[in-house]
This record gives sequence, C-alpha cells and structure tokens, in this order.
Amino acid sequence: MKEIEKIKELNQIIDNEKKLSDNQTSKLNPRQRLAVLFDNGEYKELFKFAGFSKNKSIKDGLICAFGNIHSKPVVAYANEFDYQGGSVGVLQAKQISELYRLARQSGLPIIALSESGGARLSDAEKIMEDFAETLKNAVFCSGVIPQITATFGVCIGASAFMATLGDFIVMEENSSLCISGASVNKIATGEDVTEKEMGGVEVHTKHSGSAHFVGKGDKNTIEIIRDLISYLPQNNHDKNSVLKTNDSITRREESVYDIVPQNIFKPFDIKKVINLFTDDNIFFEVQKEFAPNLVTGFARFNGVSVGIVANQSLHLAGSFDSKGSRKMARFVNFLSVFNIPLLTFVDIPGAIPTVKEHKEGILLHGAQVLQSLGHHRALKIGIVVRKCFGGAYCMINPKSSGGDFIFAYPNSALGIMSDEAMTSVVRQDSLLKDKIENMHKTGERTDNPIFSASEAFIDDIIDPADTRIEIIQVLNAFNSKKFIDIPDKWLNNQQL
Repeated sequence: MKEIEKIKELNQIIDNEKKLSDNQTSKLNPRQRLAVLFDNGEYKELFKFAGFSKNKSIKDGLICAFGNIHSKPVVAYANEFDYQGGSVGVLQAKQISELYRLARQSGLPIIALSESGGARLSDAEKIMEDFAETLKNAVFCSGVIPQITATFGVCIGASAFMATLGDFIVMEENSSLCISGASVNKIATGEDVTEKEMGGVEVHTKHSGSAHFVGKGDKNTIEIIRDLISYLPQNNHDKNSVLKTNDSITRREESVYDIVPQNIFKPFDIKKVINLFTDDNIFFEVQKEFAPNLVTGFARFNGVSVGIVANQSLHLAGSFDSKGSRKMARFVNFLSVFNIPLLTFVDIPGAIPTVKEHKEGILLHGAQVLQSLGHHRALKIGIVVRKCFGGAYCMINPKSSGGDFIFAYPNSALGIMSDEAMTSVVRQDSLLKDKIENMHKTGERTDNPIFSASEAFIDDIIDPADTRIEIIQVLNAFNSKKFIDIPDKWLNNQQL
C-alpha cells in the first residue's frame, strides 16, 4: 500500500501542475500548455514516470500525451523548460520517436509545444544518433499526418529542425527558432547577436518564411493551433474536414461590386473579397507577413474546408516573385497530400522578370509552383477576378494544369498580355493591327474572357455577387474528387 500512496502523491503533483486560473496571463508551464491545447483541459500522459528512478523526480525534460481537439484524437509533447532548459537527451528522444510511431500508425496529427535548448550535452555523442532517429521519424510522417509546432522561449538546434520538418510553425511573439544558440554562433562566426536577432519572429515571418503564424502569449499561440487543426483532416487517407454552419448557401454579396475596381490595374484588398464569400465571413490566413503579394489560407464553404491562394494587388501588383512562388508551392503541396480542395482568386499581371529575381531563383521557384499544381490531387477551382496575363497564366491553376472548374468575372481580362499592351506590340504587323482596330470599333477587347470561354478554357463567366453560390455548387458535387494516377514519389513541402 505504501507504493500506491507514493504513486497517488506523484499523480497529485502532476494534477496540480495542470491547473489554470481563469485570468492567468503569465507564462504557462508545460502541463498547463497541454491543458489549453486539449478539449476541456483533459489529456492522458504517456511515459509519465520516465527517468524517475534516475533523478528521483517526476521532471525529466519532456511530457508526452494524447487527447482530443474538437473531439478528434491528437498526440502531443511539451518540453519541460524548467528542467535542464527543456533539452532532449537519449530518453527524451526515445519518447518522441515512440510518439511519432504511434501517431503515424494510428493516423493522428502530432503537435509539439517546443521550448528547448536542443540536444542534452550530458548525453554526449549518443544523443546525436538518437536525435537523428527522431528527425527520421518526422521525415517519414511528412505528407502522412499533419505536424504542427508551437515555439516558446528558445527552440534551438535539433528541436528547431524538428519544427521546420513539419507542416506549420506557430511562434509565440517573444520566441526564437535558431540552428544554434547565440554563444555558439559567436564562437563559430564572431557574430555577437542575440537569439532573437538570429531567429526571432520577424526573421521567420518576413524573411525566411519558416513560420506561419504568430501568437500573443502562450494561450493565444496554442489557440491558433486549435483553430488550424479544425481545417485539417486527421491524415492523408481521412475525409476532408466538414463543420456544420448556419450560413446560407444561396447568399449573394452585391457589395463585391464596390470592392473590386472596374479599372483592372487599380490596387484593392483581395482579402475583403475572400471574406465576403466564406462561411461566417471567416478566412484563416497562413503566412500573413511573408510574400504579401500572394495570400494563402483556409476557409469553409457550406462547412467544407478549402485552401485558398489569391493574388494581392496591394503588393507588387499581385505579381509572382521568388518568395511568393515558394509560398504557393509549399502550401499547395500540403493541400495535395491531404486531399484538400484548392480555390484560387486570380488577379495577376505576370511574374517579376528583374535581374534580382533571377538571382533569387524566380525560374526555379516558379517551376515548383507548376509542379505543385500538377501534383495537386483534390478539387481545383479558379476564379479570375480581374486579370491573368503571360507566363503567370500557367502558374495559377488553369485547365491545362488540371484546373477542374475555372470561372471569370465579366470585367476580367485574360490573354498573353493586356489589350493595351497587345495594341502597342502589333503596330508593326499591319494585318493584326487592322484586326484589333476593327475589334475596338465595336467596343471589343482582345483580352475579353469570352474568347477564353469560347475555347472551353473557362467554364462560365459569372456574376461576382454569386461567387459563394457557384463555389458551393461545385464543392457539393465534386468534393470527393481525387487524382489517383500520379506516382507517389514526389516531394512534399519542397522549399529550396
């Protein structure tokens, strides 16, 4: 009985660590973070007494658990930052590897609440081999189950690689994500900088593109994960996420006429258009700060989760650049392996052809966009809001890239170039010049969407106010569509 009482005593210590006060705004401990993550604060710990006989304590640097998020099972782990800086030793690496095995074989998303100084130095070279095993498990889970990491405080070394091997990273606004600590960096390079300067929020949201979301404090950071999970399937064989909504499926939005300018070259905020048509006017944006000329994120239409890509004319006129191409390719690859429909709002004058962009790999990253579109297996819907010209036409979900349904607004413009540009270019070709002049006399344009529709490149030219209705009609009929005759061996989350 003495042993039972000892176990009860240890369990009581653990239960006390889970408790949250209603108005708590300070930094949470690892068990409190897990309580915020899981429904009703309830979860089951795994490896609860790992390391107990060694250090006579219930703390050993890591807590593993499973529970529900929105009533669906998920596995997670959290670093105990107050024990050796949340570092990962041999025993902790073994637990993470086992958790990944359970997640992969059970088809459950895995979430890391990471605050770790990296590998535990006291475990010497053995930890390097064991941490390599955990990294391998993360690789094997890519495209099989969703992998999400939230970073708090510092996340260094192998723990940072674990985060970037996953699908999404949520950074608490004061956290940092670094390949090594500041002291190691100073010894190796002579740079005297802080972890925040090396890998803070601004570095990874605006420049590297590694982070997808930023949270304000522990609770908000974890709530972002809960919101994100609601849009995702459990695994790559699961059905697409569907949530009930009371939003009307026949809702028209005539206010779109006031948002989209008649002048196709006048900038406007495409996010206002997206929000008009989604369920309850909610758009869950991904990578808001990175490559703002391209908007990515999740939304629902009649409860069905879709991934959205849209050109943002407020930045670079919505043109493709290297960063925007990387952003789109990675996002579309994620949608593809998890069979999430893709919806594009197209308003693009072309790709940026400067010397700088060529040096940064516009051709390479543009090719990755084409590859991601070609490999996308679920339903693809495109809406040409205003313009789509030149080589960018191939990079934004046309029929030739497997676009299933392509719609256009009446005032949109499609073609190899705009009507104005075409008129200027053909001055040396008398026959073509006469043809265009005759078209202009009748009030016609060379970039009129009716010409694309006449060649069956567009399914319909729709009333912009009916956008929501058109999208829902297609989703209701074709949401189960899968493209199955593509080889399985291709790169997910490709980002060079």
